[in-house]
Amino acid sequence: MALRLHDVDDAERFTRAIVTRSGLTLSFHDREDLGAYLVETCWELSLRYQAGGPSFSTYAGTILRRRAVDWVRQRDGRTIWKFKHRIHERPRREVVSLDGPARGGLVETLAERDGDREADRDEALGRLYATRDRERARDIYAMGLEPPRRAAG
Repeated sequence: MALRLHDVDDAERFTRAIVTRSGLTLSFHDREDLGAYLVETCWELSLRYQAGGPSFSTYAGTILRRRAVDWVRQRDGRTIWKFKHRIHERPRREVVSLDGPARGGLVETLAERDGDREADRDEALGRLYATRDRERARDIYAMGLEPPRRAAG
């Protein structure tokens, strides 16, 4: 039984044609997921459609082509932004394996920072932690303010 929406005889076939013409390289399961998403969107569009303008198939087809791109961007993330005078491209995120081979794995990511060794020590951090409350007290005193009082306990 086909889902008929306004002038579209079969909404599933209609959305499948949009997925096919989109030119997206998708696996079988991704095509099925995208098709299901577009059928759902087509149903929602049919509830908002008002006769008198373009036909429903024209109205829905235009929006569904855009929603196919939105679906891919939501799943994979956006990598290209096009502006009037320039194009910005961001490389895709890479997943780092925690237990994979040393090349590209967590071992290279941590490099020298894996424990209490000389490379891990940062003298500036040690001074920061050692003087954290003294600096605040000195600043309050220099501004002539009353230090905050502790709650009666």
